[in-house]
Amino acid sequence: MKSFRTGTIVCLFLVSALVVSAGNDCRYSAERAEAVKADGVTEVVIDAGAGFLIVNGVGQPAEITAKGKACTSRESYLDDIQISIRRNGERVTIKAEFPSHTFSTASSSLDFEVKVPEGVTLKIDDGSGRLEVRNVAAVDISDGSGSIAINDISGEVSIEDGSGEIRVEAVSGRVDIDDGSGSIIVKNVKNDVEIEDGSGSIDVRDVTGTFTVDDGSGSINAESIGGDFIVENGGSGSIDYSEITGKVELPRD
Repeated sequence: MKSFRTGTIVCLFLVSALVVSAGNDCRYSAERAEAVKADGVTEVVIDAGAGFLIVNGVGQPAEITAKGKACTSRESYLDDIQISIRRNGERVTIKAEFPSHTFSTASSSLDFEVKVPEGVTLKIDDGSGRLEVRNVAAVDISDGSGSIAINDISGEVSIEDGSGEIRVEAVSGRVDIDDGSGSIIVKNVKNDVEIEDGSGSIDVRDVTGTFTVDDGSGSINAESIGGDFIVENGGSGSIDYSEITGKVELPRD
C-alpha cells in the first residue's frame, strides 16, 4: 500500500509540473528581428520549429525581413532562441534557432513573420504551430503539426503534412497534398489537384484541371471540376460530387 501511495504522489507531482510548465510557456519573452537585401533573390528556405509562422509576398521590397517573438518558460533559454538569416547567391535561408538541450520540462517557441518579394519560391520545413503563406510564386512545405493556410500562389503548391487543418485557395499551378490527418479545403485552382490523405474530410471546389484523391477515411466532396474526378481509394466515408466536366472514376465496392 505504501509503494502505491508513493507512486501516486510522484505521478501527481509530475502532472502538476507539466500543467504549470504549460501555463507558463511565455513567462520570458523577447523581440527578434533580422534582415537581408532582397535584390536578386529567387528562393527563400525557412526552417521553423515550434510557434506560428506567417510569410507574405509584398511586391519588390528592398529587404527580406524576419521579425517575431521568442518565448520560453525558463529564463536561461531565452538568449538561445534566435532568428538567423543568411544569403548565398540567389538563395536566402532563414532558421529558427532553439536551445540544444535534449531533455527538459521547459518549453520554447518562436512566433515570427517573414516578408519576401512576391516573385520568390518558398521551401518551408515547419515543426508545429500555425502556418500561413500568401502571395508568392510557389511553395513547398514539410510540416509536422498545426493548421496550414495558403493563398494567392502564382505557381505550384506542394504540402507534406502530419496533422492539422489545411486550406489552399487561389493557386495558378498544380496542388499536391500528402496529409496524415485533419480536414482539407481546396478552392479556386487553375490546374490539377492531387491529394493523398490518411483521415479527415476533403472539400475541393472550382478546379480547372483534374482532381485525384486517395483517401483513408473521411468524407470527400468535389464541386465544379473542369477535368476528371478520380477517386483511387475512397476509404470509409461518403463521396459526393457535382458539376464534373470530365469523367468520374470511383472505386468499386
